[in-house]
Amino acid sequence: MHTPSPEFSRRLPVHRGVDPVQTFAYEASEAERRALAERFGIIAIGRFAVDGTLKTFDGGRRAVLDGHITAQATQSCVVTLEPVAEEIDERFTLEFADGVAAAAIEKELELDPEAADPPDPLEGEAVDIGEAAAEQLALSLDPYPRAPDAALPAEIQEDFGESEVSEPKASPFSALARLVRKGDK
Repeated sequence: MHTPSPEFSRRLPVHRGVDPVQTFAYEASEAERRALAERFGIIAIGRFAVDGTLKTFDGGRRAVLDGHITAQATQSCVVTLEPVAEEIDERFTLEFADGVAAAAIEKELELDPEAADPPDPLEGEAVDIGEAAAEQLALSLDPYPRAPDAALPAEIQEDFGESEVSEPKASPFSALARLVRKGDK
């Protein structure tokens, strides 16, 4: 089975002999942003950049990526389908480990259910910073983008309790309270 290559691939080596702390700054090209927008099912990505550090441990068997993404994305409003612009400015940290290091970490996690998530697999001798950043961008997008003045039709608002001039709904206990008050008189 053929796995498509990532739209925004920027690989940094983690093998023995490379600098244990590497800094990076990458910006997606127009073609890469178009391809990512298509992948995420959104209108456009006007700007997308990632910077940070990649730290390598245990002779390249583990790596920690501390990154920062900035992006300008345009999605369709969930109500009106009008374009909605969104600025994204997020920091993230990901841990990567090869099979041996991951097994040791997972063994520790079994003992502590409150521990962090297990590391992502370290495939080969490099970390794809671009793909990690693209995944973080996807997670950072507003799942329900809504234009500032978008309103659902009145009949739908009532169905979902989003009436703009909504009256408080009567509680089943309000009738009981009225009966008790009548009895007190």
